[in-house]
Amino acid sequence: AIRRSPSAIHFPRTPATITALPIDRETEMRETMMMGLRLTQEGVSGPAFNFRFERALEDVFGKEIGELVDWELLEWVGDTLRLTPKGRLLGNQVFMRFV
Repeated sequence: AIRRSPSAIHFPRTPATITALPIDRETEMRETMMMGLRLTQEGVSGPAFNFRFERALEDVFGKEIGELVDWELLEWVGDTLRLTPKGRLLGNQVFMRFV
């Protein structure tokens, strides 16, 4: 259960606001990849990932990234990883690699 401070804004008590489930670090990294790649123009910044998780993107997902780059579904643009046009068409296949 979530503890609310007395000064917290009181939202309607719905299932979405009553229950919060903590996620582990690995799940958070995977969620970051999927959400970042869904933002197709932005992608996932290597330095931002490193700052947030204190681990390099390639160290965590090197195998997945390597395969998806080889298959021309992901590309590096500077230090940002994003979907290619082909990857946008097959986005769900890309996202499955990070589940």
